[in-house]
Amino acid sequence: MTRQSKTPHQRAEEALGVAQRRVERIDQALAHQRSLLATYEADLADAQARLDYARQDPALPTTSTGATA
Repeated sequence: MTRQSKTPHQRAEEALGVAQRRVERIDQALAHQRSLLATYEADLADAQARLDYARQDPALPTTSTGATA
């Protein structure tokens, strides 16, 4: 039994399929990462607001020692 080689058309179709699947996989990963980024940005904004509020506590000393910018 001889081995049948693929035609250039078959090779091109397979390469196209591989490339399409890779693009789809990366696109899905990117969408997921963007969703995570949006979540982290919202969490950061909330944490920053809480930090700013906590810095306004009258019980804290008003000197700049120990305060960070």
